[in-house]
Amino acid sequence: MLQALKDKLAITWSDTDTDRRLNSILETAKVTLAFKLGLPSGYVWTTNTQESNLLLNYCFYEWNDAVDEFDDNYANDILQLRMKYEVRDYVEQET
Repeated sequence: MLQALKDKLAITWSDTDTDRRLNSILETAKVTLAFKLGLPSGYVWTTNTQESNLLLNYCFYEWNDAVDEFDDNYANDILQLRMKYEVRDYVEQET
């Protein structure tokens, strides 16, 4: 996910401080979005999914110190994914 985030942010250089900050942003974003989306415990983040696209967008906002605007701008995406996992949980409980 680090390289996908660098691509999203158009970061073409590599240095320890930047990579450390990006990894910190990624880990915080994963925890935050797992809660917001109702992801199952142990969820594995992979690229090219609706979840990972939202993760990268959250990181973009965090990188630019604008994370307070993320929820308003992505409310629909958050709601769609949350409903997806609520339906999955319901189906699993009923079977």
